[in-house]
Amino acid sequence: MSAAVFTTNDGTDTVPTNSWAKVTGPAFSTGHYTLTLDTSLAITLIGSNASVNQVLYIKTVLTNYNTQKQYTAFTVTINSATCDCSHMLWTNPSPTAVTAAVAATTLGTFPLPI
Repeated sequence: MSAAVFTTNDGTDTVPTNSWAKVTGPAFSTGHYTLTLDTSLAITLIGSNASVNQVLYIKTVLTNYNTQKQYTAFTVTINSATCDCSHMLWTNPSPTAVTAAVAATTLGTFPLPI
């Protein structure tokens, strides 16, 4: 048997953008397949929404009988990342003066925020 994940179940077998969802396996020792979801590979999946549902299909095919195939639908809910920004502090550094002569190259430096 082989298995793969697609965004359609109409036979066109469209792979998820940048393969953010994929099936691997079977594992040699257990025979299990593994579904991996890595939404960092397709950042535009959620857009500006707080949550998005993506319907995916796992297609299984019998190796010696490739006309025997099955699409199994499942829904993945993708939530936007949340950030508690209260722990991020910004201290404005003191001003730094840079003097440059005409036609001279001067590399000014500035302190990083702390």
